[in-house]
Amino acid sequence: SPGKNEPFLPFGSSRTIIHTVLFLTLLFDFLCHNSMRNCCAVAATKDFSPYNMNNGFHTNQRADARQLQQCVAAPIPWEPNETTGHKSTYKVGVLAIRGFDNAYKEFNHTFSDYLTAAVGPRFDPPIQFLMEPLNFTTLFSYTESKEIDLIYVNPSAYSCIESEYGAQSLVSQISKRAIGGEIYHLAKFGGVIITRDNADDINTIEDIKGKITACASISGLGSGQMQFRALIEAGLSYVDSPKQLVFTSNQGKVVNGVLYGDFDVGFVRTDQLERTTDKITKTLVNTSKFKIINPQMGLEIAGVPFPFVSSTRLYPEWNLAGLSHVPNEVLREVQQAMYELADYAAVGKDAENCYEASTCTGMEMGSQSRIDCEDLCNAESLTRAPCDTTTDVALLAHKAKLSGRYTGWTTTDSYMELRNMQEETSFISKDPTTGVMQCIRSSKLYDAVVCPVGYFKKTEDEVENGCMAAGLPCKELDTKYQCLCKPCVKGFDVDVSPMLPQTTEMSKTLTQNDMLPCQKMSVCSTIQQTQIVNFQAVDNLQRTNTTMSVLVREGQVKWTVPAKLMVNSTNKYEFAVEPNRVGSILLEVFIEGLHISESPLVLEVIPRDCATEMGDKLLEPDEEGNCVCRANSVDIKGRKTRCVPYSTLLPSILVPFLVLSCLLVYFYIEHKKKQADSVWAVKPSELHFTDPPETIGRGTFGLVVLAEYRGTMVAIKRVIPPKVSTKERKVARRLSLLGTGEKSSSSSGYSHIINIEHNKDSVVDSGKEIKGEPSSHSTAETRSTTTQGRQGKRRRRSSTLSDVNFDFPDEEHGM
Repeated sequence: SPGKNEPFLPFGSSRTIIHTVLFLTLLFDFLCHNSMRNCCAVAATKDFSPYNMNNGFHTNQRADARQLQQCVAAPIPWEPNETTGHKSTYKVGVLAIRGFDNAYKEFNHTFSDYLTAAVGPRFDPPIQFLMEPLNFTTLFSYTESKEIDLIYVNPSAYSCIESEYGAQSLVSQISKRAIGGEIYHLAKFGGVIITRDNADDINTIEDIKGKITACASISGLGSGQMQFRALIEAGLSYVDSPKQLVFTSNQGKVVNGVLYGDFDVGFVRTDQLERTTDKITKTLVNTSKFKIINPQMGLEIAGVPFPFVSSTRLYPEWNLAGLSHVPNEVLREVQQAMYELADYAAVGKDAENCYEASTCTGMEMGSQSRIDCEDLCNAESLTRAPCDTTTDVALLAHKAKLSGRYTGWTTTDSYMELRNMQEETSFISKDPTTGVMQCIRSSKLYDAVVCPVGYFKKTEDEVENGCMAAGLPCKELDTKYQCLCKPCVKGFDVDVSPMLPQTTEMSKTLTQNDMLPCQKMSVCSTIQQTQIVNFQAVDNLQRTNTTMSVLVREGQVKWTVPAKLMVNSTNKYEFAVEPNRVGSILLEVFIEGLHISESPLVLEVIPRDCATEMGDKLLEPDEEGNCVCRANSVDIKGRKTRCVPYSTLLPSILVPFLVLSCLLVYFYIEHKKKQADSVWAVKPSELHFTDPPETIGRGTFGLVVLAEYRGTMVAIKRVIPPKVSTKERKVARRLSLLGTGEKSSSSSGYSHIINIEHNKDSVVDSGKEIKGEPSSHSTAETRSTTTQGRQGKRRRRSSTLSDVNFDFPDEEHGM
């Protein structure tokens, strides 16, 4: 009788039957392509497949034909153990580049249903597999925390995880793509650079500079790193050359974003364009609305032309890998099941075709007739199947293959070219602390930015707010995108640049980030004398507790300026320089007493524009920058325009001087005339008459009286008033009636004097005015002249002395 572990033989217990069974067992063991698995007896009636996931498939234990073809290995016993890593459920992380929903739709049948059905029964108790969709952020975090056990990722992500955490590639995918009615089985893929067909300004990779560009992730391979390498080979920076770099985490959104104008350029993998659904029409996008930049010619796989247009070289397809904490026996069984999937799927396809040809699908579900119909089809299909195939596994494999759009799985291809790409793009490098090759992480976008050689990454705040500062807010549709706007700046260990004044017109259109850093021994800035120029120094190495200083050399004069750490910054310093002398000034920048690599810098000082600054075109700067008047002008303080040219100043001085001189000369001449006349002109105050005056002569028009003049006795002629008119006589009479004067005792009679200034008459009698005010003999009331030296025509003179006019009659009247 059979032992405990021996199969029960219903056909009898004779030695012949046993020998026959043993022969058939050896034969089927040879036919089973897994030579490590011992096949059980073909006469076994027990169905070892416990899989029943309520997905429409059923285990038909009455299918004797299938059971006779089945060869099942002895289940591998295991117990939950943290040391060995054995557990009941294993999670397969799937990088969802087209979104979680599409990831489930495409690969849940493969990594949940198929693996559970094909690998689960090979362990005792059976194990289960679940699919876990991941983005580029959770891929690394879940791997590090061991929340996932296997990963289905692009080769670039796998390379990083292998280097950092230890992973084993099990199989690589063979994609199935239909192009122009032809079916292609592809083990490699490439990257595509797309733009709209009417984008006339974008035709080469170089045209991407200054354009809004989108891709799935900075860590993506077909939608990121492949195209980044192409940009670097063209002499561009993939982070700084585009105007804005947008990460959508979904290649379908990249295609739609380019189609509807959200992005100028898009990076996607080959075949993505042909499989993307238009977000508006809900149908496949019209590929004729796109054009591909930088198409590569002559691409092929194993001598077969590559059917898609690619902008980059080709790289291995996605692979399935196991992490280091997963037991080897589990990885081995998963690898074997993935190799067998294509064979199982072929059986499942035959069964499905048979169901359709035999109209099994038209029968009522669960009815006896449908079960019998499917049993016949299963028996027919299993005659060409591997020894351990079950109908359920075969049907699941067929469904997984269709939904995943692949042909099958094969051994992993070489990743050498992929590693070269990662190193060229600086996505992988050796950690100086651990010595482990480590890839950039995208859990935090700032940490994932790697600037090219000669460039330095801006501060985290500048990077996070760079697009907003540039007026390019990160667009979002149904999820928030991540964006970069020139996160790197070209420079040295320390970048020094002049700070942009906030009051200039230029500051309205530029930001401080637009100011290029100064180059060694080049003119860093040009300013006028006495102007203050502020500089910003950025320590790109972000050293802490650093002392920075600047030595300024102005000719033979030098002085040191300290650089102060700017507010709310850990690596930005500022300092100010105020030069006076025209010419080139050297700025030597030191950190901790050592020259920075781009030091010294040159500051060009030009003459001060005094004319514009002070509003006086005659002002110019001196050597120290002070505004002074030009050589042909003079400085006059207190005026709005200080400087007055000599051509204006001299006439303004000379003309008044000449006028004044003329006046002085005139008065001088008049003075001299008066001095000359003073010899001949008699002052009445100097005449002294006797009382009463002594008359020594008489004439027709006057009297001659005796007087003393300056000690000498002289003859003085007193003029007799001329004959007056009746009108004048009435006036004189009226005045005489009103006056209070008295007659002179002189016998000379009256003299009639007319006061021209007051337009009135006066009658003088022997020196007395009849208007009522007395006069003195010592003060002549009449204009007198000496009789000596007077010849020719006599003149008439007047004096204002006591308001009395003197008339001198012509000689013809005689005395």
